Amino acid sequence: MVWATNAAGEVSLAEPGQLVTSGPYSLSRHPMYVAWTLAYLGVALVLSSSWMLILFPVLAGWIHLESGREEERMFQTFGSAYTSYQARIGRYL
Repeated sequence: MVWATNAAGEVSLAEPGQLVTSGPYSLSRHPMYVAWTLAYLGVALVLSSSWMLILFPVLAGWIHLESGREEERMFQTFGSAYTSYQARIGRYL
């Protein structure tokens, strides 16, 4: 999460002015979501929380829907540059 935040630097995540494709963004289009998901799973396993594990599909579904919305906004903002980035880099891993 820290690596992705540092790579984004001063870019406003709500209103991006540039497309960040370096650092963790060269491995995943959504490295923050990947990190949050792994952290959630780690906490669930450490706590042996069956409820957290049961709710994991809800979290994963929400992340998938939200990342799709973000990708649409990025396409509207960056057009073919984002399409090219999508072709090179996987959504999550």
